[in-house]
Amino acid sequence: MNSNSISVYQAVDEMRKLTNDGKHFSFSFMSYSETKQCSHRMVDVQKARLGKKERIEHNCNAEIMETYVDLLTGEQHRFYKPLIMIFNGQITELT
Repeated sequence: MNSNSISVYQAVDEMRKLTNDGKHFSFSFMSYSETKQCSHRMVDVQKARLGKKERIEHNCNAEIMETYVDLLTGEQHRFYKPLIMIFNGQITELT
Protein backbone atom coordinates (compact mmCIF):
# COMPACT_ATOMS: atom_id res chain seq x y z
CA MET A 1 0.00 0.00 0.00
CA ASN A 2 1.41 3.41 -0.89
CA SER A 3 1.32 6.51 1.31
CA ASN A 4 -1.66 8.02 -0.57
CA SER A 5 -3.90 5.00 -0.11
CA ILE A 6 -5.93 3.45 2.68
CA SER A 7 -7.23 -0.09 3.08
CA VAL A 8 -10.94 -0.65 2.46
CA TYR A 9 -11.36 -1.83 6.05
CA GLN A 10 -9.59 1.23 7.46
CA ALA A 11 -11.88 3.37 5.32
CA VAL A 12 -14.99 1.67 6.74
CA ASP A 13 -13.65 2.11 10.29
CA GLU A 14 -13.10 5.82 9.56
CA MET A 15 -16.59 6.11 8.06
CA ARG A 16 -18.06 4.61 11.23
CA LYS A 17 -16.00 6.96 13.45
CA LEU A 18 -16.99 10.05 11.46
CA THR A 19 -20.64 8.98 11.51
CA ASN A 20 -20.53 8.43 15.29
CA ASP A 21 -18.97 11.91 15.66
CA GLY A 22 -21.83 13.45 13.65
CA LYS A 23 -19.55 14.24 10.70
CA HIS A 24 -19.90 13.29 7.05
CA PHE A 25 -17.52 11.87 4.44
CA SER A 26 -17.27 11.41 0.69
CA PHE A 27 -16.62 8.15 -1.10
CA SER A 28 -16.89 6.36 -4.42
CA PHE A 29 -17.62 2.72 -5.07
CA MET A 30 -18.43 0.39 -7.92
CA SER A 31 -22.10 -0.49 -8.12
CA TYR A 32 -23.02 -4.16 -8.14
CA SER A 33 -26.31 -5.95 -8.67
CA GLU A 34 -26.25 -9.44 -7.22
CA THR A 35 -29.39 -10.44 -9.13
CA LYS A 36 -27.98 -9.26 -12.47
CA GLN A 37 -24.39 -10.14 -11.47
CA CYS A 38 -22.98 -6.99 -13.01
CA SER A 39 -21.77 -3.48 -12.24
CA HIS A 40 -23.27 -0.50 -13.99
CA ARG A 41 -20.97 2.32 -12.96
CA MET A 42 -18.91 4.02 -10.34
CA VAL A 43 -21.08 5.82 -7.77
CA ASP A 44 -19.79 9.10 -6.29
CA VAL A 45 -21.29 10.22 -2.98
CA GLN A 46 -20.28 13.72 -1.87
CA LYS A 47 -21.77 13.76 1.65
CA ALA A 48 -22.69 10.58 3.48
CA ARG A 49 -23.08 8.95 6.85
CA LEU A 50 -23.30 5.24 7.54
CA GLY A 51 -26.60 3.74 8.60
CA LYS A 52 -27.24 1.08 11.18
CA LYS A 53 -25.47 -2.20 10.52
CA GLU A 54 -27.84 -4.75 9.05
CA ARG A 55 -28.21 -8.12 10.70
CA ILE A 56 -27.32 -11.32 8.90
CA GLU A 57 -30.88 -12.58 9.57
CA HIS A 58 -32.22 -9.78 7.37
CA ASN A 59 -29.50 -9.67 4.72
CA CYS A 60 -27.28 -12.66 3.97
CA ASN A 61 -24.57 -10.24 2.74
CA ALA A 62 -24.59 -8.09 5.88
CA GLU A 63 -20.98 -9.01 6.68
CA ILE A 64 -19.70 -7.43 3.46
CA MET A 65 -22.27 -4.65 3.03
CA GLU A 66 -22.93 -1.30 4.65
CA THR A 67 -25.89 1.04 4.48
CA TYR A 68 -25.43 4.77 4.06
CA VAL A 69 -27.50 7.91 3.80
CA ASP A 70 -26.72 10.33 0.98
CA LEU A 71 -27.04 13.61 2.88
CA LEU A 72 -27.67 15.59 -0.34
CA THR A 73 -30.72 13.53 -1.35
CA GLY A 74 -31.78 12.01 1.98
CA GLU A 75 -31.87 8.58 0.33
CA GLN A 76 -30.60 5.42 2.01
CA HIS A 77 -28.58 2.96 -0.06
CA ARG A 78 -26.20 0.01 0.34
CA PHE A 79 -22.73 -0.74 -0.93
CA TYR A 80 -20.36 -3.69 -0.83
CA LYS A 81 -17.31 -2.87 1.30
CA PRO A 82 -14.77 -4.50 -1.06
CA LEU A 83 -15.99 -2.23 -3.89
CA ILE A 84 -15.01 1.07 -2.25
CA MET A 85 -12.63 2.84 -4.61
CA ILE A 86 -12.08 6.25 -2.95
CA PHE A 87 -12.65 7.52 0.60
CA ASN A 88 -12.31 11.25 1.35
CA GLY A 89 -10.03 11.66 -1.65
CA GLN A 90 -7.81 8.67 -0.81
CA ILE A 91 -7.59 5.68 -3.11
CA THR A 92 -8.54 2.47 -1.30
CA GLU A 93 -6.91 -0.92 -1.59
CA LEU A 94 -8.37 -4.28 -0.75
CA THR A 95 -5.72 -5.64 1.60
